[in-house]
Amino acid sequence: VLQTASIAGAGSVETLNAGTLGASTFHVRVFDAGPNPIANQTVQLYDLTVRVGASTAPPLAIAGVNKRVAANTNCFFMGDLNSAANEGTLSFPGSFDWDLDGDGVFETSDIAQPSRMYPSNGVHTVRLRVTDSNNQSSTDSITVTVHGATTTVGGCTPSAGQTSTTVPVTISGTNFKNVTAASMVTVSGTGVSVTGTPVPNALGTSLSGLSFVIAGSAAAGSRSVTVSNSDGTGIGAGVFTVTSSPPSLPGAFTLTSPANDAFLESTTPVLSWATSAGAQSYNVKVDNDPTFSSPEYNANTGFASVVVPPGPLAYKTFYYWRVTANNLSGGTMSTPASRRFRTGPCGGDANSDRVVNFTDITKVLENWASAYFGGQSGPGDANGDDAVNFSDITNVLEFWDSSCP
Repeated sequence: VLQTASIAGAGSVETLNAGTLGASTFHVRVFDAGPNPIANQTVQLYDLTVRVGASTAPPLAIAGVNKRVAANTNCFFMGDLNSAANEGTLSFPGSFDWDLDGDGVFETSDIAQPSRMYPSNGVHTVRLRVTDSNNQSSTDSITVTVHGATTTVGGCTPSAGQTSTTVPVTISGTNFKNVTAASMVTVSGTGVSVTGTPVPNALGTSLSGLSFVIAGSAAAGSRSVTVSNSDGTGIGAGVFTVTSSPPSLPGAFTLTSPANDAFLESTTPVLSWATSAGAQSYNVKVDNDPTFSSPEYNANTGFASVVVPPGPLAYKTFYYWRVTANNLSGGTMSTPASRRFRTGPCGGDANSDRVVNFTDITKVLENWASAYFGGQSGPGDANGDDAVNFSDITNVLEFWDSSCP
């Protein structure tokens, strides 16, 4: 035993300092030092912090208790009730970020007590990420069990398919989390069968992984799609159409917003374009490379606009975007073929670590009087004007102690 501490009373803080240790494996034990007999010892629960060198302890994240809630009613969360900093000199609360839909993305930024409605029955995993003023983070998870949802079918993408073809589809609606087999999805009439393995999204509002197999003898016309599970049945009347001849290529269309070389404050821009005649879906790509060889954002939609979600795009960066309209006959690219926009800075963040503090002042001074070519920005440029000067110091102070989404 290198060191033992048994000075404070039960429930109080004990501190050990074992000095400098060589490379090896060490063990820390909390035990009842008395007066209870060995046969009847009582052990309390402690939070234990082990420090190595100058390391700092991450905060304690407590997301709360598991919840049960009715569908389409507010479920409330409290991340600041029991979460705490493990460094006594740090300011807290810090930032609270939530993944409320269980898709692995923290879509709710710096809100300690958010709320969310859930449209589908099932168990949703909710994660809280707590970050203290030392930029140390930790996470905690709870589950939300949803009941009372109604199964609905709102649409199908693509919305049509030709005879003698197999069409991969995505079905939109509600209460799809418990759809586990292709047999739970049917198409009205004869000549159309469903294959594949259904893959519900995190909220149970869409189903992918399925295909409609359309026989050569299937009659042309609109069909209803039915989704059934243990929670109920939803019918989408006329959401899919069987066609007897291939459609023409989608019609010409234009990109509308943002304008070319637009400067955008947000890293979650709305991209929109004119409707293409005959299009069944649109593919949208966003890439910092004009060749679109490895897009940061790549999505399909049935609408003439998308909102890029948080995460893929960075601040102070040029991005190119393009849209292709698709149907069963192929694709038509927009006019112009692509556009470019630039994301703005996160206010005061001169070193791109997504928090504003003394290190940003240091980064400005390290790169003082630097100039960046053609809107490329760079280290020390807190306000995104491509030059490092007094205005960057002002910008850092304006956004002091804030964090970027």
